[in-house]
Amino acid sequence: MNPQDQNCAVMFDPHPDDADFWTGGLTLLLRKANWQVHYVCCGVTSPETRMQAEESARVLDVQRHFLEIPLTGNSRLRDNLCEKVVPLLQQLRPRMAFIPALNDYHPEHCELSRELLPLFRASGRFQFPMPELYAYDSHEGRDPVEIYIDIASVFDRHMESLRCHRWFAKPDYYSSSDNTLTRIKTGRSMVLGASLPHPKARTLHAEGYRMIWGHPKEVSTLQLLLPDQFYFRPSAWMTSMWQT
Repeated sequence: MNPQDQNCAVMFDPHPDDADFWTGGLTLLLRKANWQVHYVCCGVTSPETRMQAEESARVLDVQRHFLEIPLTGNSRLRDNLCEKVVPLLQQLRPRMAFIPALNDYHPEHCELSRELLPLFRASGRFQFPMPELYAYDSHEGRDPVEIYIDIASVFDRHMESLRCHRWFAKPDYYSSSDNTLTRIKTGRSMVLGASLPHPKARTLHAEGYRMIWGHPKEVSTLQLLLPDQFYFRPSAWMTSMWQT
């Protein structure tokens, strides 16, 4: 099948657990809707974290890519990303792309997103279609949540994927079926689930996203694709980071 004929989403992450942690619920919903999903780890991995990321990818049924680019102290970071990310975008031609929050607490998340944005802005020059672009790991105080996705129906499967990242297991504190990622994700998703911007919305778990560059006519492809799981509350400064 020609990549242009596929419904494809690409999640970029700096570390091999970030896309799973922040977008795993949405990923499972997209796969149920027969979308292709690719996780692209841009940073440097270890054999252990890479193996666990591959194991998690099998649970989520996504394709994993590892670019192995140093993100800290790399004066050629934008060039390195251009060399490796642009050919991938030309090949996959995704309709949606997801990057870390632009005001994240982790400097490597911010650095990656700041350097990816110019590549998306230059999509015409690089000859790939500009996808809808979203920031994940969003919440008030960093990038505000605008899009809420109800992930309750796939939450258990998502937890199964996070348990693959045994690098984060704490056997002295947690049971063998739990780890730091699953416990943090549970709390975070419950906060977002309780914050859904609709008086009749009731869900235990949700994920939050901010739109950077949206659908040309609708609010979002996600709204059309997942009408029963999609909630939207525009921020006062929607797309402001795109315009700066």
